[in-house]
Amino acid sequence: MAIATTTPPTSNALRDFLALSPCPFAQRARIRRGRPWGDPRPLAERLDDLHADLLGMGAGQDEDLLALEIGLAERLRTPRDAAALLHATLDGLRARDRSNQDPLTRGIESADWDFEHNGERFFISLFAPLYPVTHSRFSGHRSVAFVLFQPERSFRRYGVSSRHPGRGRLSRAVERRFHRQGKDYDATLNASTAKALRFVKPLSSEEGPIAWWQVPYEAEVG
Repeated sequence: MAIATTTPPTSNALRDFLALSPCPFAQRARIRRGRPWGDPRPLAERLDDLHADLLGMGAGQDEDLLALEIGLAERLRTPRDAAALLHATLDGLRARDRSNQDPLTRGIESADWDFEHNGERFFISLFAPLYPVTHSRFSGHRSVAFVLFQPERSFRRYGVSSRHPGRGRLSRAVERRFHRQGKDYDATLNASTAKALRFVKPLSSEEGPIAWWQVPYEAEVG
């Protein structure tokens, strides 16, 4: 099944990533591509664009995902590097969100915390080449990373909710799909870890979760 995109493709990296994903919903998702996220533009300008793209994902839209494609991702050598990038990005987005003046970290370790932007709740997942090919967060491309913003309403549309009666069965089915492709996936760990601690994954399940909001960054994001 063709992947539906609501904005023109900028490269084949995202299309290949979604086409090869073990996620059962990747082939059906309607994708909004974020605007180019490349040097040498200042980070503040790129955050302005991302803010505008997320506003376009507001209520009334039927898109399932905003995909931010990041080039030169070989610069991200460790999950801590990725955590610093995500921290700067989300801090910058919160600074631009006139609808929410709360600190980004308020309640962040609670089970039901989501990143909020303009009243929309998002789960965020970062994929990068720093992960081994067997890792569920490997981006599939040696120089491209992805930050995926998935609105909460998209999860409800596909029945992916902790309150859905079939959630356990669905999680086990997803886990089997990942394992068939040789990818690590721990449904139990995902279900028992706070959402924010799943935005950036460690290299292995033997390492502790990554509190990306505690990793400092050196950038002007305001």
